[in-house]
Amino acid sequence: MNNNHEQIELSPTTLNLFLECPRCFWIRMKEKKYRPQGPFPSLPNGIDLFLKEYCDYFRGKPDLPPVLNGMGIKGNIIPDQVLIDKWRRGEGLKVQGSNSGIILYGKLDEALLLEDGSYAPFDFKTRGFPPKETHASYQLQMDVYSLLLQENGCKISDIAYLAYFYPKRGVMHFEKDNLPFSIAVCELKINRDQAKQVFKEAVECLNKDCPEPNPCCAFCKWNT
Repeated sequence: MNNNHEQIELSPTTLNLFLECPRCFWIRMKEKKYRPQGPFPSLPNGIDLFLKEYCDYFRGKPDLPPVLNGMGIKGNIIPDQVLIDKWRRGEGLKVQGSNSGIILYGKLDEALLLEDGSYAPFDFKTRGFPPKETHASYQLQMDVYSLLLQENGCKISDIAYLAYFYPKRGVMHFEKDNLPFSIAVCELKINRDQAKQVFKEAVECLNKDCPEPNPCCAFCKWNT
């Protein structure tokens, strides 16, 4: 085991950074230097918290939360509040890479218990407009979540779900007992092998010297 890597933990966010720019990823993970960021809007986090609380309110009921009914979702949100609280904190969703000491972890928004007793990751996304396609970063995120569930002894499905919440157009007031959002639910086919491969390549990157600047990365141009 490489002791230099004992404290390094990788997440779907940092794996997506690795795919975007190995150098920025290496600098962040090895030197703890982050890309410059402006003020982060609180609205997405606020809506994310609200949706978690909304699901918690209906947890343990025989049907899906009302806004998710009729969306083609197989199964229901998991009934165990203690378990989902742990997974939201990343507890119980970690795996250590072989001989590296580097940890892969994730924090689930929600999970579904399907009719066959398997688990499927379920994540909320806030957008300004209806989704046209699934972004590659979202796909990797769900692949990682599914891999983590599997590696921690859960029976897992080969699908995951994304629920996109976006404003209802033309609605000028809150409707009674309704969310002022439209919802689109997308079912994804999971590729855990892809998640394993990206994690393996990210670990290999961290075991080498800092990569050369990426000519396609504006941050590399700035930080050279």
